[in-house]
Amino acid sequence: MSTSIQNITHEYQNNAHLGGRFVENMRQQLEQLLKDALIYPAVPLEARLKTLESIIEKIERRNMKLKSIFELQDLVGFRITVLYRHDLSKACEAIESAFTILKSEDTSLRLKESQFGYQSLHYNVKLLEAWRQLPTFSSCDRFQAEIQVRTLSQHIWAVASHDLQYKREESVPRSMLRTIYRLSALLETVDLELERIILERDNYASGSSAEKEMEPLNVHTLTDVLNETLPKSNREENEAYSEILSDLLQHKITTAEELRGLIQSGLKKALEEDAAWVLQMRDVDFIKPARIKQGAWLSHHGLVRAMLHEKFGTTWQAK
Repeated sequence: MSTSIQNITHEYQNNAHLGGRFVENMRQQLEQLLKDALIYPAVPLEARLKTLESIIEKIERRNMKLKSIFELQDLVGFRITVLYRHDLSKACEAIESAFTILKSEDTSLRLKESQFGYQSLHYNVKLLEAWRQLPTFSSCDRFQAEIQVRTLSQHIWAVASHDLQYKREESVPRSMLRTIYRLSALLETVDLELERIILERDNYASGSSAEKEMEPLNVHTLTDVLNETLPKSNREENEAYSEILSDLLQHKITTAEELRGLIQSGLKKALEEDAAWVLQMRDVDFIKPARIKQGAWLSHHGLVRAMLHEKFGTTWQAK
């Protein structure tokens, strides 16, 4: 083993515990950044500290003259995979506002119009001075991180091309190029069509309320009615509107007018049941403490089920 590799090995072993702490604290901060930006990853955020074996392999493969592991831009790595293209820009804004950006790259700009290939947004970042003062990041100021941001379709291609070793056109047998081009186009089309769905959904949501009231009940009209008529304090962050709709349709409540009728006749009793739950659970401080403080226990789904139970005598089984 060369002297430089010995030094790298020694430095890595002395700093691995700090690297692990840096990765975990960064993961928590990134997850909170995404949550604050209303970005819900398509897959859980990926995080890792580069292994010593991987560092040595990279040094030897690229014949790198590395004096310190902290020169590696990807010593610590994170990957954010979002479902929609419009979330890419939101994620980038969150990253750029929270970190010192050392370098950024959009790998799609390497490609010509007729080429396929790896597409992702890459950032190399360091902590802002204010972050470095936090106890959770003490002694971690030498670390930098690479953050990759991509859509789920881009992620599918990246994983498949890595496994097949088809990262470049030169890697692919000419007889297979047409199939590869077709797959690349299909994955890009998935991104574009998902974005079209979001646009059409937003256009529908901003449409005439009177016209929507005349339509069969759907997730959007259901959401509008519940947000208008039920207490905001009872609303969960991620209400299962599709399940609420299923419960209503099961009881032949198929229009916004019929839903309003159910709420008008049953909400008072449902809120009395909710208040009883609050009294019963207020001393159980590890269950929904913030909601209890607001005087709420049942979610919007729970209130609807309470009203359905009162009207139809339905018994709900826990899932």
